[in-house]
Amino acid sequence: MIRTTTKLSAKELESVLSIWLHANLDSHEFIPSTYWENQVESVRKALPDAVIYLAEIDQEIIGFAGVIDQYRRNLCEKGIPATKNRYATNEKNKRNQ
Repeated sequence: MIRTTTKLSAKELESVLSIWLHANLDSHEFIPSTYWENQVESVRKALPDAVIYLAEIDQEIIGFAGVIDQYRRNLCEKGIPATKNRYATNEKNKRNQ
């Protein structure tokens, strides 16, 4: 199920931040992990300005997309690095054409 929200509960926020961090760590192995770990607080502060699309299975958040000013800022899925994400790969291919 996809659910749209502009207000995350504390539990949802922690889940989204965890998914964001792990997706970036998994898909950007060439960047030191400390870089991503140091960005968590800035992402936490940016999320209240975003429209969040939550992907859920059995009430568990498995992915999300964050949109600010009609621009997709993040698209992360639990356990699927962004480089393996079919949507992200298709968008990258479109930009390179």
